[in-house]
Amino acid sequence: MPNREARPGVLTVGPVMPLATARTVLTPVTTDAYAWLYKLAVSDEVGWRWRWRGHHPSPEAFAQRLWQDILVQYVVVDRRTSAPIGLLQAYGHDPGARHCHITVMFDPTVHRVGWHLEAVELFISHLFDRWGMQKIYAEAHALNEQQFASGMGSAFVEEGRYPEHVEYQGQLVDFAIFAAYADDWHRHREQGFTGRQQSLRDLL
Repeated sequence: MPNREARPGVLTVGPVMPLATARTVLTPVTTDAYAWLYKLAVSDEVGWRWRWRGHHPSPEAFAQRLWQDILVQYVVVDRRTSAPIGLLQAYGHDPGARHCHITVMFDPTVHRVGWHLEAVELFISHLFDRWGMQKIYAEAHALNEQQFASGMGSAFVEEGRYPEHVEYQGQLVDFAIFAAYADDWHRHREQGFTGRQQSLRDLL
Protein backbone atom coordinates (compact mmCIF):
# COMPACT_ATOMS: atom_id res chain seq x y z
CA MET A 1 0.00 0.00 0.00
CA PRO A 2 1.21 3.53 -0.66
CA ASN A 3 2.78 5.38 2.20
CA ARG A 4 0.26 8.20 2.60
CA GLU A 5 1.22 9.17 6.15
CA ALA A 6 4.62 10.64 5.27
CA ARG A 7 5.20 14.14 6.63
CA PRO A 8 6.87 16.97 4.70
CA GLY A 9 10.61 17.00 5.25
CA VAL A 10 10.64 13.46 6.64
CA LEU A 11 11.68 10.54 4.46
CA THR A 12 9.35 7.74 5.57
CA VAL A 13 10.14 4.33 4.14
CA GLY A 14 7.25 1.92 3.66
CA PRO A 15 7.12 -1.87 3.69
CA VAL A 16 9.57 -3.83 1.58
CA MET A 17 8.07 -5.41 -1.52
CA PRO A 18 9.70 -7.96 -3.83
CA LEU A 19 11.58 -6.25 -6.65
CA ALA A 20 10.85 -8.83 -9.31
CA THR A 21 8.39 -9.36 -12.13
CA ALA A 22 7.63 -12.43 -14.20
CA ARG A 23 10.63 -11.79 -16.46
CA THR A 24 12.90 -9.34 -14.64
CA VAL A 25 14.50 -8.78 -11.26
CA LEU A 26 15.92 -5.54 -9.86
CA THR A 27 19.30 -6.03 -8.18
CA PRO A 28 21.59 -3.60 -6.31
CA VAL A 29 24.33 -1.89 -8.33
CA THR A 30 27.74 -3.32 -7.43
CA THR A 31 31.23 -2.70 -8.76
CA ASP A 32 30.95 -5.92 -10.76
CA ALA A 33 28.41 -4.17 -12.99
CA TYR A 34 30.48 -1.05 -13.68
CA ALA A 35 32.21 -2.27 -16.84
CA TRP A 36 28.93 -3.39 -18.43
CA LEU A 37 27.15 -0.18 -17.43
CA TYR A 38 29.97 1.97 -18.80
CA LYS A 39 29.95 0.20 -22.15
CA LEU A 40 26.19 0.68 -22.39
CA ALA A 41 26.27 4.33 -21.31
CA VAL A 42 28.84 5.37 -23.94
CA SER A 43 27.36 3.34 -26.79
CA ASP A 44 26.03 5.26 -29.80
CA GLU A 45 22.67 3.50 -29.61
CA VAL A 46 21.97 4.26 -25.96
CA GLY A 47 24.20 7.09 -24.73
CA TRP A 48 22.34 10.01 -26.32
CA ARG A 49 19.05 8.85 -24.78
CA TRP A 50 20.34 8.53 -21.24
CA ARG A 51 20.83 11.02 -18.42
CA TRP A 52 24.22 12.32 -19.64
CA ARG A 53 23.00 12.88 -23.22
CA GLY A 54 25.89 11.19 -25.00
CA HIS A 55 28.78 12.57 -22.91
CA HIS A 56 31.68 10.13 -22.53
CA PRO A 57 33.35 10.35 -19.11
CA SER A 58 36.41 8.25 -18.34
CA PRO A 59 35.72 4.88 -16.69
CA GLU A 60 36.99 6.31 -13.39
CA ALA A 61 34.79 9.41 -13.64
CA PHE A 62 31.84 7.23 -14.65
CA ALA A 63 32.14 5.14 -11.49
CA GLN A 64 32.07 8.31 -9.36
CA ARG A 65 29.28 10.08 -11.26
CA LEU A 66 27.13 6.96 -11.24
CA TRP A 67 26.28 7.61 -7.58
CA GLN A 68 26.05 11.40 -7.61
CA ASP A 69 22.68 12.69 -6.37
CA ILE A 70 21.25 9.14 -6.36
CA LEU A 71 18.44 8.10 -4.02
CA VAL A 72 18.29 4.49 -5.20
CA GLN A 73 19.29 2.57 -8.34
CA TYR A 74 19.06 -0.98 -9.64
CA VAL A 75 20.45 -3.15 -12.41
CA VAL A 76 17.65 -4.90 -14.28
CA VAL A 77 18.39 -8.59 -14.83
CA ASP A 78 16.69 -10.98 -17.24
CA ARG A 79 15.42 -13.82 -15.03
CA ARG A 80 15.67 -16.32 -17.88
CA THR A 81 19.33 -15.70 -18.70
CA SER A 82 20.55 -13.98 -15.49
CA ALA A 83 22.13 -11.36 -17.76
CA PRO A 84 21.93 -7.60 -17.05
CA ILE A 85 19.70 -5.70 -19.47
CA GLY A 86 19.33 -2.22 -17.98
CA LEU A 87 19.71 0.38 -15.25
CA LEU A 88 17.02 2.24 -13.29
CA GLN A 89 17.91 5.36 -11.27
CA ALA A 90 16.04 7.71 -8.96
CA TYR A 91 17.91 10.96 -8.36
CA GLY A 92 17.38 14.61 -7.44
CA HIS A 93 15.29 13.64 -4.42
CA ASP A 94 13.57 16.44 -2.49
CA PRO A 95 12.49 15.00 0.89
CA GLY A 96 10.39 18.05 1.76
CA ALA A 97 8.34 18.07 -1.43
CA ARG A 98 8.60 14.26 -1.72
CA HIS A 99 9.53 14.07 -5.36
CA CYS A 100 12.43 12.75 -7.42
CA HIS A 101 13.53 12.24 -11.02
CA ILE A 102 13.95 8.92 -12.77
CA THR A 103 16.11 7.84 -15.67
CA VAL A 104 16.60 4.46 -17.29
CA MET A 105 18.78 2.84 -19.89
CA PHE A 106 18.43 -0.57 -21.49
CA ASP A 107 20.51 -2.76 -23.73
CA PRO A 108 19.39 -1.99 -27.32
CA THR A 109 18.68 -5.68 -27.91
CA VAL A 110 15.68 -5.42 -25.57
CA HIS A 111 14.84 -1.75 -25.94
CA ARG A 112 11.95 -2.29 -28.33
CA VAL A 113 10.58 -5.66 -27.24
CA GLY A 114 8.29 -4.21 -24.57
CA TRP A 115 8.37 -6.77 -21.77
CA HIS A 116 11.35 -5.13 -20.05
CA LEU A 117 9.09 -2.16 -19.29
CA GLU A 118 7.44 -4.16 -16.56
CA ALA A 119 10.65 -3.45 -14.63
CA VAL A 120 10.15 0.29 -15.14
CA GLU A 121 6.57 0.10 -13.87
CA LEU A 122 7.77 -1.88 -10.85
CA PHE A 123 10.47 0.72 -10.15
CA ILE A 124 8.01 3.63 -10.29
CA SER A 125 5.58 1.76 -8.04
CA HIS A 126 8.45 1.04 -5.65
CA LEU A 127 9.28 4.74 -5.39
CA PHE A 128 5.67 5.65 -4.66
CA ASP A 129 4.95 2.78 -2.27
CA ARG A 130 8.27 2.21 -0.53
CA TRP A 131 9.78 5.71 -0.54
CA GLY A 132 6.56 7.71 -0.12
CA MET A 133 6.97 9.89 -3.21
CA GLN A 134 4.12 12.16 -4.20
CA LYS A 135 5.50 13.05 -7.64
CA ILE A 136 8.04 11.48 -9.99
CA TYR A 137 9.59 13.40 -12.88
CA ALA A 138 10.83 12.05 -16.19
CA GLU A 139 12.31 13.88 -19.17
CA ALA A 140 12.07 13.48 -22.94
CA HIS A 141 13.31 15.33 -26.00
CA ALA A 142 11.31 16.09 -29.13
CA LEU A 143 12.62 13.08 -31.04
CA ASN A 144 10.42 10.93 -28.78
CA GLU A 145 7.60 13.42 -28.50
CA GLN A 146 5.12 12.35 -31.17
CA GLN A 147 4.94 8.74 -30.08
CA PHE A 148 5.08 9.71 -26.43
CA ALA A 149 2.02 11.92 -26.67
CA SER A 150 -0.11 9.03 -27.95
CA GLY A 151 -0.45 7.26 -24.64
CA MET A 152 1.45 8.69 -21.68
CA GLY A 153 -1.30 11.07 -20.67
CA SER A 154 -2.93 8.32 -18.63
CA ALA A 155 -0.02 8.22 -16.18
CA PHE A 156 2.28 11.21 -16.88
CA VAL A 157 1.44 14.85 -17.60
CA GLU A 158 3.65 17.47 -19.23
CA GLU A 159 4.77 20.11 -16.73
CA GLY A 160 7.38 22.10 -18.62
CA ARG A 161 9.12 22.58 -21.95
CA TYR A 162 12.39 24.13 -23.12
CA PRO A 163 12.28 24.96 -26.84
CA GLU A 164 15.39 24.05 -28.89
CA HIS A 165 17.19 23.04 -25.71
CA VAL A 166 19.00 19.81 -26.62
CA GLU A 167 21.46 19.29 -29.47
CA TYR A 168 21.24 16.04 -31.38
CA GLN A 169 23.11 15.31 -34.61
CA GLY A 170 23.50 18.97 -35.45
CA GLN A 171 19.95 20.09 -34.69
CA LEU A 172 18.37 21.68 -31.62
CA VAL A 173 15.25 19.94 -30.34
CA ASP A 174 12.75 20.65 -27.57
CA PHE A 175 13.22 19.19 -24.11
CA ALA A 176 10.13 18.43 -22.02
CA ILE A 177 9.54 17.49 -18.39
CA PHE A 178 6.74 15.11 -17.41
CA ALA A 179 5.44 14.05 -14.02
CA ALA A 180 3.45 11.19 -12.53
CA TYR A 181 1.47 11.80 -9.34
CA ALA A 182 1.02 9.15 -6.67
CA ASP A 183 -2.79 9.09 -6.63
CA ASP A 184 -3.00 9.00 -10.43
CA TRP A 185 -0.37 6.27 -10.66
CA HIS A 186 -2.14 4.04 -8.12
CA ARG A 187 -5.48 4.54 -9.86
CA HIS A 188 -4.11 3.77 -13.31
CA ARG A 189 -2.14 0.83 -11.97
CA GLU A 190 -5.35 -0.69 -10.62
CA GLN A 191 -7.32 0.04 -13.80
CA GLY A 192 -4.54 -0.76 -16.27
CA PHE A 193 -2.45 1.87 -18.05
CA THR A 194 -3.65 3.25 -21.38
CA GLY A 195 -1.01 2.48 -23.98
CA ARG A 196 1.47 1.86 -21.19
CA GLN A 197 4.10 -0.14 -23.07
CA GLN A 198 4.25 2.21 -26.02
CA SER A 199 4.24 5.37 -23.93
CA LEU A 200 6.76 4.23 -21.36
CA ARG A 201 9.05 3.07 -24.14
CA ASP A 202 8.95 6.46 -25.84
CA LEU A 203 9.45 8.46 -22.66
CA LEU A 204 12.25 6.41 -21.15
